Amino acid sequence: MSIEKNIESITASLASIAASLASIDDRMKYPAQDIAPTPVQTVAPTFTAPEPVDQVPAMGASQPAAPAFAPPAFAATPEPAPAAVALPFADTAGFTQYLIASFQKLEAKAPGTGGNIQRVIESIGCKNVNEVQPGSWAAVYAEVEKLVA
Repeated sequence: MSIEKNIESITASLASIAASLASIDDRMKYPAQDIAPTPVQTVAPTFTAPEPVDQVPAMGASQPAAPAFAPPAFAATPEPAPAAVALPFADTAGFTQYLIASFQKLEAKAPGTGGNIQRVIESIGCKNVNEVQPGSWAAVYAEVEKLVA
């Protein structure tokens, strides 16, 4: 196709679109007069009252006492919490130094095993040692001691 034929085709399409828009515009200016709105019939709502409900007796002396149940047989006294382990550090710097020393011990025993300390830190939901909160130090200490032992 040549460029002249493309231009003729585009011109014909534009003329067709313009004619369609003109007919739509005419219909919008002069709406049909012969269409009348349809009347809507209204219906009165019907309502029937519900059946009356008997009154519930008030709580009082006429009510029987609630039964007393014995505790289940499987309920035992809870075990005492394990004694708190004295940690060899008291601050963040000491905790970090402990982990470095433990890393070095693990690497001396078997090269490449020091990375297990990172897995311990990740097991409590932290990405690195700086995110470990003091409340988690005892758990990390116990796990690292198992690795080092």
